Amino acid sequence: MFIIWRPRGINEAVPAGIGAGLLIIAGIVPLGDTLYILDTVKGAVITILSTIMMSLVLDSIGFFRWTAFNMFRWAKGSGTLLFFFYICLLCFLMTLFFNNDGSILITTPIIIQILSFLNLKTKECLPYLFAGALIATASSAPIAVS
Repeated sequence: MFIIWRPRGINEAVPAGIGAGLLIIAGIVPLGDTLYILDTVKGAVITILSTIMMSLVLDSIGFFRWTAFNMFRWAKGSGTLLFFFYICLLCFLMTLFFNNDGSILITTPIIIQILSFLNLKTKECLPYLFAGALIATASSAPIAVS
């Protein structure tokens, strides 16, 4: 309830963390099970956190804006070329290098920058964002680690 309600703009991680702590303290979830789960997923957690950090660094140095500008420029005003070739190809190639989650974390800011250059309405931006996510998901299907 607090995650959806978010009283006083509280971050959703706070009530989730408190709820998890209460479940462990109450003994509903044994501490041993929690440690087992953390041990099982630690590699994936480190990978996703590292990708998030890399994405923040890339954003801070302007990489996403630079990439979006060049893709926008290379399309030369062709929406078809921009959408079907550059955006879909970018999402596919990023998935090959970073798997599904990493691809979405890296390509979504680039797509959002491209859409800001186009000055599209919110509902007009959704096909681009959904296409990026769907291409990343479909491209990751044959990759074993995904």
